[in-house]
Amino acid sequence: MKRFFLSIIPVMLFAISLITCAYPYGSVNSDIVHEALHARTMAVTPCVPGWLLDMEDIKPLSDGELYHVRAILHRSQVREVHEKYYRDDQQSTGNIFYLYASNGQCLGGKVEGNRVMMDDLELSDEDSTLLYAVLRPHLKKLFPRIP
Repeated sequence: MKRFFLSIIPVMLFAISLITCAYPYGSVNSDIVHEALHARTMAVTPCVPGWLLDMEDIKPLSDGELYHVRAILHRSQVREVHEKYYRDDQQSTGNIFYLYASNGQCLGGKVEGNRVMMDDLELSDEDSTLLYAVLRPHLKKLFPRIP
């Protein structure tokens, strides 16, 4: 029996690496976006892992704000973003934040002027401006210099 398990380990490792290679690194899929948008609550946070956040870094959305954020993001198309986008220093400077969901999923975004651009969602110009308007009170606390 032990010999069987030892012989299957290389096969399992190969299968895992094949699955990992087939999935575009960095990109989230529509299931993850769906899961994030259907979380019970959501907050605006700095762009750091959840376990490093201080309580004052977490800006919870009200029920009304969450309703509007969901409506806006549901209209958006999920796009494939390559891993290098997330690691490119030129791309990742500035007013970057997460929409952190209570189920552990998060969606990255960036403030550009009076618009919010989401990493994994293609927003219309109008929706980018609307999302900024909804999130502005929280973003202003994270980034005091935004308009």
